[in-house]
Amino acid sequence: MNESTSLRQSWAEALRAPLEVVPDFVHRPYVGGHEVRRFRRAPSRGDDHRTEEWLGSVVPAGNPDPDGRPQGLTTVRDQDGRMVKLKDLVEAFPEEMLGANFADRYGAKMGFLVKIISLSAPGPVQTHPSGDFAKRHLHQDHGQAEAWVILDVEAGNEARAPAGIGFGSGVHHDDLVAAIEQGSSEGMRSLLRRTTVAAGETWLIRPGVPHYLGGGVLFIEIQEPSDCSVVAEHWGIGADESGATMGLGWERALDAFDFPEPGEAGGGDVERAHQRPSWVRERGQNQEDRLIDSAAEAPFDVRGIDVCLLYTSPSPRDFS
Repeated sequence: MNESTSLRQSWAEALRAPLEVVPDFVHRPYVGGHEVRRFRRAPSRGDDHRTEEWLGSVVPAGNPDPDGRPQGLTTVRDQDGRMVKLKDLVEAFPEEMLGANFADRYGAKMGFLVKIISLSAPGPVQTHPSGDFAKRHLHQDHGQAEAWVILDVEAGNEARAPAGIGFGSGVHHDDLVAAIEQGSSEGMRSLLRRTTVAAGETWLIRPGVPHYLGGGVLFIEIQEPSDCSVVAEHWGIGADESGATMGLGWERALDAFDFPEPGEAGGGDVERAHQRPSWVRERGQNQEDRLIDSAAEAPFDVRGIDVCLLYTSPSPRDFS
């Protein structure tokens, strides 16, 4: 009996009830995580390198846990306390977990990954590869488009946090090489178009677009199911060339960055990244909005739902 058959026999009945997602705080090279645990009502431990909580993940993190174990694959628990990897359930029950139409079209795999992230210091300048780059050089099925849904900035105040998205006009390959060789964070960030983000906003970062987020930000990240980054500002996270380039070396890895065409005005990546929510439907005082512009052609969709909960005082017979 293979593992998939065994899972189908032992877990078929459990899928009739909700499954609990086991919290999974992933170790990353940058610092944060306190606001994620506060948001998730998990025990507080301050900021550390457990910066991200991964939800609905069927792909492992690109970096192992400090003790060498793989990390990132979501675990779920049934009502009897049994636990299993979500990836194994999706592969054993594609129709039940994903829907018959989706499974028939795409197979037993999910098209997204969700993270909750908080940064206590600015993240490094980096980019993520396109699908073509990932297939050609990394032998992976997906690139990494990602969307940021900003939940909070500076622990609840109304300030905006700094960010950089896309190269400025006139920046070319040699400028990025020089900034990497100099090892200056300010020099590296000066190559990008600077902007700010605030709670309630959604930003879509397309593959190839360099970016960073400032510290003090709590956000949900929805992305393609991969963990691929070329980290140009690698000294900020203590990564060597191999770690910063996914083992490709700088000459190949820098091909993952999109540079402005000669004469192209800067700022376009910032404008394309900032999304404008659109109304989808409402029922009573509840409303659903699409958070990513339909013209953005993202490989996933993100919806926001405002729910109005009405409470009434119970009558005596409600306790009978």
